[in-house]
Amino acid sequence: MSHQNNYKNALQIYFQQAGRPLPRYEMINHQSTGLNGHIFTSKVTTSSDDIFQGKGSTKKESEMAAAREACKYYLITEDSNEEMTSNGNENKVYQKPEYPKSIFLIDIENMPLAIDYKFPPGSYILGFASNISSQYKNNNNYIKNQRNCDFRVIDSAVKDAADIALIFECGILTQKYPDLPFFIVSSDHYAQPLLKLLQSHHQEKHQKITCLRDLKNILDSQKE
Repeated sequence: MSHQNNYKNALQIYFQQAGRPLPRYEMINHQSTGLNGHIFTSKVTTSSDDIFQGKGSTKKESEMAAAREACKYYLITEDSNEEMTSNGNENKVYQKPEYPKSIFLIDIENMPLAIDYKFPPGSYILGFASNISSQYKNNNNYIKNQRNCDFRVIDSAVKDAADIALIFECGILTQKYPDLPFFIVSSDHYAQPLLKLLQSHHQEKHQKITCLRDLKNILDSQKE
């Protein structure tokens, strides 16, 4: 991380380039340690409702420490913001590969930042979200302008409507592409049973991805 380890700045740029609300900082504790010493604890909350805490001898240091934890979680490095910029070409319209090599089904409500990553050529990427979900409402323009995947915005007030749509689409695609590996990008309750069902019918090549770090590792391995 460059610029004197300015994690707050890196985190802000990350969310700005994704077209999403900026992280919010709040001091949640302050202790005096004697001899004019202080320990501040701050938290940062992102638009994904993830919360990270940090401590420091000043409020600024504690906010920077919290931002550092967020950067670790979102895998923000010196070149990650540059990669997101190259992905977010506004003139680009997502095109489904004619001959997909792998299929990623992303639960936008559960892991919205997954679509910010650079997927290998030949990946067919589908994102699912309900139009009544907080993720969709809070990031409507971001989702509409995103060109990295084929979106399925589900117009329904039924609970878990987007999850049901993902499962249904998965069933259709496994019939059409029985030999391709599927990646279920979600940590929601349905993901593990769906993965077991896929593996029981289509071998062990399918995987469930429950965090951004695992997603990055899989994408990196496909580049090799």
